[in-house]
Amino acid sequence: GNWTQVSNWLNNKMPPTNLPNGSTIVIDPVIGGQCFLNISQHIPSEGSLILKPGKIFQMAGNLMIQ
Repeated sequence: GNWTQVSNWLNNKMPPTNLPNGSTIVIDPVIGGQCFLNISQHIPSEGSLILKPGKIFQMAGNLMIQ
């Protein structure tokens, strides 16, 4: 589903656009197994992004990983 649809996130909490240091985003979509990044997302060097096996991550927005 779309990144900005809060119902796609655990506890309906979308990660902040600028992820705090030490935080992790886990991509594990249930419906269709796809996640669409449709905004800009910044992940600092102290943060991480995990894509679960068998899932699809597509970007229409911008992703910056330091």
